Amino acid sequence: MYYFLPAWYRGDQSWDSHEQVWFHQSQHGFDDTINQVRMFTSSGQAAALLVPVFFPNLRHFAYQQGIYEVPRLSVFDYLQGIPADLPVVNLDYHDFAWPADANYVYNPFTVTVFSKGQRYAQISMGPEGNLIVMDLFKNDQRYRQLDFDDRGFVSRVSEYNEQQQLVRQAYLDHLGNEQFYVAADGQVHIVGGVHLARHQGIYPDLRSLITEQFTQFVQEKIQPADLVVAAADPFHDQMLGEVVPNEQLVLSYFGDRADLATAAEAELAQRAILTIADSNHNQQRLEALGAQTLQLPPLDTRLSLGISNQERLLKIMLLIDDLSTAALRSALAIIMTTMNENDLIDLTLLTFQPFQRQEEIATLVAELNNQLGLRDQYTFNQIEAAEAENQLADNLDAAQETARERDIHLVTVNSEPQLIQAVHTTRLLIDLSAQPDVFLQIAGISAGIPEILRAESLYVEDGKNGRLLQNVTTDLAPAIHFYLDGLKNWNTALVHAANKIADYTSRRIVKRLQAAIKEAR
Repeated sequence: MYYFLPAWYRGDQSWDSHEQVWFHQSQHGFDDTINQVRMFTSSGQAAALLVPVFFPNLRHFAYQQGIYEVPRLSVFDYLQGIPADLPVVNLDYHDFAWPADANYVYNPFTVTVFSKGQRYAQISMGPEGNLIVMDLFKNDQRYRQLDFDDRGFVSRVSEYNEQQQLVRQAYLDHLGNEQFYVAADGQVHIVGGVHLARHQGIYPDLRSLITEQFTQFVQEKIQPADLVVAAADPFHDQMLGEVVPNEQLVLSYFGDRADLATAAEAELAQRAILTIADSNHNQQRLEALGAQTLQLPPLDTRLSLGISNQERLLKIMLLIDDLSTAALRSALAIIMTTMNENDLIDLTLLTFQPFQRQEEIATLVAELNNQLGLRDQYTFNQIEAAEAENQLADNLDAAQETARERDIHLVTVNSEPQLIQAVHTTRLLIDLSAQPDVFLQIAGISAGIPEILRAESLYVEDGKNGRLLQNVTTDLAPAIHFYLDGLKNWNTALVHAANKIADYTSRRIVKRLQAAIKEAR
């Protein structure tokens, strides 16, 4: 059995899961654990999730990510006394005991309830309309917050003082009975039923209680032949090192989530039976520590060839997340100059992050318009690229030799399906960051799209399914022309990408990982 332990933390040093309110969701669809679980289950391997985080909407999240049928061991479910087979009850906030004069005000984000002319409650929803959290107010100040479990009950009650400081947080079972609470000083007090009898009455903090319960899970549930494949994360790595035997621990390094420069992280990587690196950068860091390392993509390839060769426009997609202002200015200047030579070239800026660079990019584009002296004038259009596409195609028919306005578009991607859709009509991908994004590379391979990089990668080979730039200033424009001037080179890249698809299927990735573990053991 493979137990997968994710790093689904909110990021504020708490044991809360990441945000599930739909308008605050970030890029957790890009997650190594999610994709590893998908790959193992699709390959017929027995797998389960081992979840140490408070995640009352775990079932909705698992359904969204296509892993609903995967068994889940939840530390908080056990601590709160919630049965594994508890039937789901659909909650409707209209059924709650509201004041007689309750008035509902709706917006795309929340439902706000008013009573006697004052805000009484504010309800936030998940992406499927499920209740996530309710804030209660007195004199327009929050005094209580209710966290709803997606099985249909209040899972946690948080109390706040007039200064909006958290003073008490109670964790409940499915019947509304308090099982334990966290006091203002951080101490945890056990007050619950028989299932908590073997736990001591007071713990210095929530981490101590979770570590104790996690230890019991490992001792009682995990057999000597089983493996724990854990997302390396400093928030839980100390607990892993204390509880999971070295010969049963596989660590997955994704992006810059774990800081291997710290002694504790480096030691844990060295002790694990195997480490998985998602990129050349992480592989080099791990090998420098002497860790047993295997580089594997956190996403499998799936034949989903794009249709850009059927499109009139030659669409370039530039990833901008890790580019400094100077690097972005340089890239935009080169691409805008190239666009000026070909009316069919279209540019979309890709981001995986909540976008906060609107003014910066608009200013850069305006400055470059003045500095480059191009025939056409360019404008940063913050309308999502798909909405602006038809407008651009229509404008091409009306284009004259005189100057015309051309838009540079934006696309924000928060999940793997969104990324696959975004690149479907793209002719060329460009990632000029020091650590190329692995998800974008695998999406490019799956769609048969060449990619231009400035850093080496296992997944893009120079002259085959992409180009590796030695110097962005001198090499970027020729690389763009290489793939956009005719279809010969682009078709060659398509063939090489199709060959790579076979190398990174779920079954092949799982077999390589199993072979590496067997060798390490």
